[in-house]
Amino acid sequence: PSEAEAEGDPRSTDAPGWRLSLRVIDTAGQPVVGANVEVNSPEAEAANLRRIGATFELRTSDAREHVLVIEGPAPDREDAAPFASASLRWQPTPDELESSAEVVLQRAARIVGSFHCTDGSSPASAGIDIFHVETGEWSNAAAVEDGTFLSSWMPAGEVIVYARNGSWSDTDLKDRETLILSAGQSHAFHG
Repeated sequence: PSEAEAEGDPRSTDAPGWRLSLRVIDTAGQPVVGANVEVNSPEAEAANLRRIGATFELRTSDAREHVLVIEGPAPDREDAAPFASASLRWQPTPDELESSAEVVLQRAARIVGSFHCTDGSSPASAGIDIFHVETGEWSNAAAVEDGTFLSSWMPAGEVIVYARNGSWSDTDLKDRETLILSAGQSHAFHG
């Protein structure tokens, strides 16, 4: 026998490998119909992912960590909040050939707001910079001619909103506000 077979390595040809059963649900505990899961890791070629009803099954003979990226379906209405994407890190263990996991997809949130410029300049040159505390990501939104704006959809959670007039610089951080974004909601901001 090979060295792997002699040591009982699950990656040997006789070993069954590992299996992860994954359910993707919404915040109400219902399966997310039309969800998509992608294995996004260097070991992706060693993974076999398939959908079985409302469950995804990942089979692998690779003991390294696997990263699964979960996306919800597009919303059925233009004004409806999409699902925020999620990820799951899973590493098989020798003593557990079968595992199960559940991922809850939340609806995304966004900021709707308006600007007025105290120096008399046009609000069309204003904008907001948004820092998402949990993800550590930045996004922004530019004002339109009348000073209103709409941010892109983002995960719910705590964000810090910086209102700015013109280009970014340290002196533009005068107007700063922390908001807690709720899933599926549009939150008002006035700068």
